Amino acid sequence: AGEWDPPVLVKAGRGLIDSCPFWDADGHGWVVHAYAKSRAGFNSRLAIFPLNADGLAAGESVLLFDGTEKHPTIEGPKVYQRNGWYYVFAPAGGVEEGWQTVLRSRSLAGPWEDRIVLAQGATDVNGPHQGAWVETPAGENWFLHFQSRGLYGRVVHLQPMRWEDDWPVIGDEGEPVDMWEKPAAPACEPAGMTGSDDFTGPLGLQWQFTANRKPETYECGEGRLRLFVRKQATGRLWECPQVCTQKIACPAFCAQVTLDASGMLTGEQAGFGLLGGQFAYAALRRHGGELSLVYVNSAGENHEETISDEIIGLPEMPVTLRMTLLPLGDAEAVMTLEYAVDGVFRVIGQPFKPSRHTWVGARLALFAMPLDGGAEQRGYADFGPFEIEAIETL
Repeated sequence: AGEWDPPVLVKAGRGLIDSCPFWDADGHGWVVHAYAKSRAGFNSRLAIFPLNADGLAAGESVLLFDGTEKHPTIEGPKVYQRNGWYYVFAPAGGVEEGWQTVLRSRSLAGPWEDRIVLAQGATDVNGPHQGAWVETPAGENWFLHFQSRGLYGRVVHLQPMRWEDDWPVIGDEGEPVDMWEKPAAPACEPAGMTGSDDFTGPLGLQWQFTANRKPETYECGEGRLRLFVRKQATGRLWECPQVCTQKIACPAFCAQVTLDASGMLTGEQAGFGLLGGQFAYAALRRHGGELSLVYVNSAGENHEETISDEIIGLPEMPVTLRMTLLPLGDAEAVMTLEYAVDGVFRVIGQPFKPSRHTWVGARLALFAMPLDGGAEQRGYADFGPFEIEAIETL
């Protein structure tokens, strides 16, 4: 009836990561995995354990391959069978500067031959990572992988693939391609990620909260997203659990949203910004009966917030906030924020250079929160339709 069954523990262990199931031609199930050094105390090794008929571990993990010398930090394994060979596709060398390794053997017990099948080479696609082989109904072979692009997060690539002497050849003789004839498939219109949201129905799938989504923290419909202010550990955006975010969908864009603060109480704020390794935002703050608009940016390991611009005494009316992001070369970009209360946009704050945060990149963010995290608050802020448009760059 649409409900999930309780989770089942397949196998307990410290630092077992990137697990992937595999069913042998004889029907036996296996799980291949890697190790995280931060928890297991070591990495660069792949292991495998058997499954029973119930899908639970039927034995301990056994070393499959040690890549310490030739393929350090090997991880993300996926096992396949073809022409009497077992293959393990696994990235190595690290996310930023690594390569894609393939192992092959006549037996899961080894010995394994190894080969680098995809690497950056002379291209702009650094560290092709965490890939998987896909065979289409038309019999074509393709390879999916991601590229870590800093503030843009991890971008997915599709590479052509063929077999030669029972080894996969990926991209253009082992280097990623920028353009290729698309897979043979029924004709369809090109599609891209949806960023805009008119808030007339359920919250769009592009939105993610910074903590587990709780229905009591927001309402969406009738052309507005209402975010409720809730008590939290601190008054810092970095630690706010109900920030509504979405990925950056294109290299350059302009995004805007209308913010109505009439439901906010004293000591609360709501705004629009960009979260990353550091962050910057513009927010309406209520102090007594007065509204002010502030520009805040963070710095340092503790993400200390600084107000670097403030407009005091705004009228009680919705404010439109607009963000523009423009690239600065391949790995950097600059963001500016503007506001309008009378139809005329004015810049607030200074240009901000976003950076990635862990693996997810920088993210657009809408929020409502208390200025003093420990206070019990019951106000809310309404965000009007969210509009985002790509900017063509040379």
